[in-house]
Amino acid sequence: MFGYKDVLVFVGMMLVSVVAGSAQQTPRAGQITRPSIHIHAVITDSSGRCVTDLEQWEFAIFDNNSVQPITSFKLVTISPKPIEISSPVDADDGCYQQGRLFQYELTFDAPAAEPPNEYHRVEVKVYRPKLRISSRQGYYAQP
Repeated sequence: MFGYKDVLVFVGMMLVSVVAGSAQQTPRAGQITRPSIHIHAVITDSSGRCVTDLEQWEFAIFDNNSVQPITSFKLVTISPKPIEISSPVDADDGCYQQGRLFQYELTFDAPAAEPPNEYHRVEVKVYRPKLRISSRQGYYAQP
């Protein structure tokens, strides 16, 4: 079975792994953490239909004309509070289908050492022809 020394070695290894894991998640003193910027983009084709089959590699984000790596990517569905409509709408209405909005959420880290309150122009591009992109156009750097 297990001896006293085996149990101590096992407990010691567990403590070391917990300490190492928490040390990796905590920023070091003097290390600046950069805020994450979230961009929501609605993508439609030339007919106005929503495009929901894009992958992360098909997107590019430009912050003040500088390419930024995408740190998070997902297609989200928003179901806003229903409103009363005088006539029912059964047809596909672009990215608004059956009371839901389909949009992509793209996240990137803000550039380091930016002056506070500086405006950043953000452009989202998709590497697939004939698609229209609707997204937020910029943000202000936070102090």
